Amino acid sequence: MKYLITILIGISSCLVSQEFVKPRIYGNIIDAETREPIANANIFISKSSIGTASDKNGYFELRNLPYGRYEIIASVIGYEILNAKIGIYNDSRRNLRFEMYKQPIRLPEVIVSAKGSWKRKRNLSRFRKALLGTSENGKNSYITNEDVIRFKEDVFGYFIAYADEPIKIVNNSLGYDIHYVLEDFELSSGYVKYTGYPHFIEKTATTYHDSVDWFDNRIDTYLGSFRHFLTIICENFKLTDGDTTKRPMVFKWGDAIRHNVKVTYGDITLIEEQGFYILQIDSLKNIRKRATDLYEVKPISVGNRQLVNTNCFLTETNNPNEMYLQFDGSLEVTYNKDLFPFGNRDDSKGTSWIKIIGDSTILDKHGRYFDIYAIKTTGVWSKERVADMLPFDYKIGEE
Repeated sequence: MKYLITILIGISSCLVSQEFVKPRIYGNIIDAETREPIANANIFISKSSIGTASDKNGYFELRNLPYGRYEIIASVIGYEILNAKIGIYNDSRRNLRFEMYKQPIRLPEVIVSAKGSWKRKRNLSRFRKALLGTSENGKNSYITNEDVIRFKEDVFGYFIAYADEPIKIVNNSLGYDIHYVLEDFELSSGYVKYTGYPHFIEKTATTYHDSVDWFDNRIDTYLGSFRHFLTIICENFKLTDGDTTKRPMVFKWGDAIRHNVKVTYGDITLIEEQGFYILQIDSLKNIRKRATDLYEVKPISVGNRQLVNTNCFLTETNNPNEMYLQFDGSLEVTYNKDLFPFGNRDDSKGTSWIKIIGDSTILDKHGRYFDIYAIKTTGVWSKERVADMLPFDYKIGEE
């Protein structure tokens, strides 16, 4: 994908006297060589349902945008995909001009033997499982244009996938068609690393039961998710005016097992009301569930486990919609409204661990973080995949 260096951006703070102007992004898309406008190009905000298409003059416009940081993606078949990162923090307008270069024609993989056909089927199966996931959402999702996906394995054993066109995903569990621009995909024994830019398009329900199922499944997917957690800790910070009063209880895992009682620690906050229980631990160690299984590992907390006030890990930025997140060690987060984090683990969402890679990262009120490799997740949240994603403009409980 071409990055911002190939995109000309003009920023206009068009102030209309005495008139409120909601933020919008507009501009043109042209062929970089012929300078002719490109019609029917797809322009969308990554990880959202916000998008449009360019008209016959190459013009596009995205209106009534909330404040925040955005990755604007422009794609059209036959051209290289472009990406622009911008921020909107006031009632201004952003004028973008995308100059798109034609993409070299790549022939699809040619299968010349039964072995080659079997290998591609195996590769597609590995790719689907890693990208879409193995949850009920993943099982009810499929890719409609698998022919655009190509694979290779390097000398170090890394399984790599790439696609020159957006991958088209149908999520029948959540009711979305997803156009996924794959930026990077790498799979090896023990981990998967991928990045991309999804655009969510609402499916049209053909029956009443479809609409009800999608409504319920979206709520169930959101509750207890990593995005839910990040959103709630930011909301709690604002509700409590950033109070950093510490919760003093420090104990080890065995203490809770022996006593098997619910631990209370001061006033219940929005975080507990939403079903999250948070501990700060010294470190995390992974052990294999079975010696012969390279993928299934069981995380184990090491050292002390301390009840924490997450306000201590958040710092306000100049943007009221964003916050810095920073902490040492790892956080252990259990989601269950009825159980405290040390007793019965037989619950639907389970336990996850998060660790900051580097000094800090920036969150926004939608639960997004912008450096995709800044937070390492282990446990339940590490299994969330593209089929478990909701657009950031999704609001729980809204149809």
